[in-house]
Amino acid sequence: MRTIAIGDGKKLKLTADQRLRLGNFLQSSHRDAIDQRFGVEKMWESSLRSYQGQSPSDPRWRPFKEAPVIEVTIGAMCVDAVAAQANDLIFQSKPILLIRPCEETWEPHADALQYLVDREVESKAWNFRPAATEAIIDVTKMGNFVLYVPFTKTVRKTDVRKVESFSPKIYCLPLEDFVIPTNSTKDVQSCQFATMLLHTSKKQLNLKARLNNWTVDDAVGAETNSPLQQTRLRTAGLAGTSGEKYERVTIADTFCYFDLDDDGIESDLEVIWNVTSGGILKVMYNRYDSRPFVLEAYQDQAHTWVGLGVMAMSEQFERMATELWNNHVWNAMIANMKIFKGPSQAMQETEEIYPGKFLVEDNGKIEAMEMGEVNSTAINAFTMLMAMVRERTGTQLLNQPVRNTSRTPANTMAMMSQQSNRRFTPQFDNMREGLAEGARQCLYRLQERVKDPKTRKEVMDYINELMGEERGALVLELFKRKRPLMEAIDVQLAAVSVSTNKDADRQSLTQLASQVYPLYWQALQQLAPIMAHPPFPGADKVAKQAGEMLNKLMHKILKTYDQLSEVEKLTIDLDDITPVMAQLGLEQIPGQMNGMINAMGQNGGGPPQQ
Repeated sequence: MRTIAIGDGKKLKLTADQRLRLGNFLQSSHRDAIDQRFGVEKMWESSLRSYQGQSPSDPRWRPFKEAPVIEVTIGAMCVDAVAAQANDLIFQSKPILLIRPCEETWEPHADALQYLVDREVESKAWNFRPAATEAIIDVTKMGNFVLYVPFTKTVRKTDVRKVESFSPKIYCLPLEDFVIPTNSTKDVQSCQFATMLLHTSKKQLNLKARLNNWTVDDAVGAETNSPLQQTRLRTAGLAGTSGEKYERVTIADTFCYFDLDDDGIESDLEVIWNVTSGGILKVMYNRYDSRPFVLEAYQDQAHTWVGLGVMAMSEQFERMATELWNNHVWNAMIANMKIFKGPSQAMQETEEIYPGKFLVEDNGKIEAMEMGEVNSTAINAFTMLMAMVRERTGTQLLNQPVRNTSRTPANTMAMMSQQSNRRFTPQFDNMREGLAEGARQCLYRLQERVKDPKTRKEVMDYINELMGEERGALVLELFKRKRPLMEAIDVQLAAVSVSTNKDADRQSLTQLASQVYPLYWQALQQLAPIMAHPPFPGADKVAKQAGEMLNKLMHKILKTYDQLSEVEKLTIDLDDITPVMAQLGLEQIPGQMNGMINAMGQNGGGPPQQ
């Protein structure tokens, strides 16, 4: 079974001058971008090695030969804590993704789209959870993650039949295989170019070329992987190659803005080209409404796309802790060693220091010398350092529960329990937004296929078969709009804070049902009789205004509950109650309203006195 990205972009015919200028632009810009991020890739390599606990290749000194050097994996402990919390936060919510209408008109369409998203995510058709898991590991460990969301076709051929299926899929790209200009931000849609590198064999390249109308050249790439990919495989205990004997080809899929006609207006292009030879395989206008990439960071750094990960935050602390710990181990080892001094006739030795060494001293006797003494200085410094790194990365607030005592005020407890939320708000918001954008890209891919007359029928049949004709008609109506899809609906990740869990969700919904809704319904009960039987002229208008204001307030309250996606269906319109109340006599009005009317009658039938 093989899954490949497909597209029907029309191939452009370029003049010799256009091809030359475009080729020069691609090669020079990518060479500069890759060269200028040399320091960033070194930081990524260091993060991978430190996470695996590999010993430093060049320790600064050793007190004796073969002294052990052990890497203290402080950063890895922090990464594991944050990644585990992020996974629990995101995937414990059901549904994982929420569809919210931007206007009341699109509420039925949003409900239908919610059904589609739930089916595709739970059935793993979109590959959402595997991609999200890899993205969380990348972003916490290395500071960034990149998602690639193409429209794919899966073919499975057996001796009985050939099965084909198609859908958008989310893939988490290795950071070394994604290239953008050095001075860009993480807004992939606005940067000069965004490139995905694809390492493939000649045979796979020929298959892709046949399906996508590429003009293949004969150039091949080097057999070796990139330094970062080699480090990734080596730290995982894998070989540097796949073991297959084939010539590797590095193909770049570049989305760029380039003045193709030399008229001062940049065209939005997609270019497939060979990185080794610089040969252009195919040029077409961008076949996507939105570039199929999502770039997000863990800790944002201003004016750059490079994020700061947990490993980079703890790097200096880990280096210092490693040296302190190794010095403590060395001291413990040499404290149990002795060397000796005595006459030169007793023994002849080399100049190396080791346990039991003999030093020459012609004073007529042999004496033992102490090499070290046990002390707790290094351990005390190490303990302080661990507290500092937990404070820097925030894992101390994340891991340690808040302990209540009889003397702790309730307000203080509430503030302490929210500290981890505030500390991780930017980081978890970035993860939420990045993964939600991946789901939006899946919807963009479906909408693009619906808008294309060549593929509209197969996508419509697929949606109708999956959802039924009634829901499918609503989704297709939404996809056929000429306006951007996100003007009608919005896709959000259900998890909203680091402390959100099922018990908290259940408690908040219980509070909504037991405290908020009874007050809301009681207020409506008091306003409905006034609208049906106004006790004085104009009372019905005042009651209607009060009902509208009450519903607006209720909408704001309900929108703070992220588990609720159908806010409009959870409120009551007074206009729907008034006809029923009008058919009832005054004797059916609640006793509270009778008392109010009687009080108004005592004032001469006029409005109540202020």
